[in-house]
Amino acid sequence: MTQETVEYIRYRIPEDRSAEFLAAYTRAASQLAAAPQCVDYELARCEEDFGHYILRITWTSTEDHLEGFRNSDLFPGFLAEIRPYVENIEEMRHYKPTTVRGRRSKAITVTRSALPALARRARTRDCASDHSPSRRIEALVSTSTTSRSPLPTARAGTGRATIGSWRTKRSRSSANSCAV
Repeated sequence: MTQETVEYIRYRIPEDRSAEFLAAYTRAASQLAAAPQCVDYELARCEEDFGHYILRITWTSTEDHLEGFRNSDLFPGFLAEIRPYVENIEEMRHYKPTTVRGRRSKAITVTRSALPALARRARTRDCASDHSPSRRIEALVSTSTTSRSPLPTARAGTGRATIGSWRTKRSRSSANSCAV
């Protein structure tokens, strides 16, 4: 079985042509979406320099892209839309993915000192309708407040909430303290 490949195409498009460039790729995208060799695609615009774009296309393989898609009935329609921008290509290359990958964690981190208090609250009758203790604890973590300020559900950039040794107290609405 062949390994997927990722094609990156870097463009520099003058500001006065950016709207027509985006419109052309919007039309050309239908050809990519219909191609069995195309796994997915994304056109991104640079935030710091609006004239820079990167098109990322995942192909089933480099061979499938070059010999399959480019020789298919879909390619002429695709090329007709993007041909005016070929001169603006700064780089067009295929890359093999590595094993280095990841996504931001959505796990909740709770310290040992906070677990007994959360477990006691999870067993209360206010949370009896929830499906499991862990789900109730998760609900409590996201709605708990401290005596100073509300407890954040996630620290910026980490995707995790940490309770630490903060004292928790019941929120004003019992229904809200158990809602997920």
